Amino acid sequence: MSQPASSYALAKLRKLFNDPLFIRTHAGLHPTPLALKLAPAISKALRTIQDEILLEPEISFQARDETRTFSINITAAGAVIFVPPILEHIATARNITINIVDHPADQLHHLMESGKVDLACGFLSGIQEMNLHRQLLFRNPFVCIARRSHPRLRGVLTREQYLLEEHAVVRRSPHESTWLDRELKQRGIQRKCKITVPHALNIPSIIENSDLLATIPQPLAERFCAAGDLQMYRLPVELPLLAGYQYWHTRFHRDSAIIWLRRATSELFRVA
Repeated sequence: MSQPASSYALAKLRKLFNDPLFIRTHAGLHPTPLALKLAPAISKALRTIQDEILLEPEISFQARDETRTFSINITAAGAVIFVPPILEHIATARNITINIVDHPADQLHHLMESGKVDLACGFLSGIQEMNLHRQLLFRNPFVCIARRSHPRLRGVLTREQYLLEEHAVVRRSPHESTWLDRELKQRGIQRKCKITVPHALNIPSIIENSDLLATIPQPLAERFCAAGDLQMYRLPVELPLLAGYQYWHTRFHRDSAIIWLRRATSELFRVA
């Protein structure tokens, strides 16, 4: 702390306690009797903060013994991947409840600051990161899916086929320009969009019952292909990996329950 800041803090304490606290003598500053009386109590309070809050805050939250509801923001499609491991993780914590919510990224900062959302997970383009912490969880490639009986696709999906075929496109709003749209455009690819849907969970039934293609993250494509009559194809263009993070507000950075939650999420989903 700088000298002006120290002087300001001392002045506030003197006013609070109505005592000079320190007296300047020929030998330097000396504490007053009140300052000497306050010192042990202040030292004890600082040790308590250091030992019980700053060093090991997570020890105070034992999931099996606590009653708590967590609100986690994630898309409906992301929840397909996220929810089963989380439920298994909290199976023995009978009084821990998870609420999955899906708010637009531009609303999350306020909701997390107010404590209405504890954690936000996934690829959140447009999130306001001021006063938010984040941790990388994954980097996933995009792939293309089509129905197995697609009449024109055999083996490797070529760039020409990708451009000629019609696509089902995931966008929150029909005229939104997504990260994927922008990355494809930079590489000279403009998809022939036949239909837009607000959620990726709409994709499997559309693709199974049409000749459309869809471009989605690989973990989601693997789930869809395992559950339906779909085929996964490598994209005919190299794209950056999609980075997914977990975010939390700095107000709750040292909250023992939020520390437990984000560490659980990191252990379950973080790829080294």
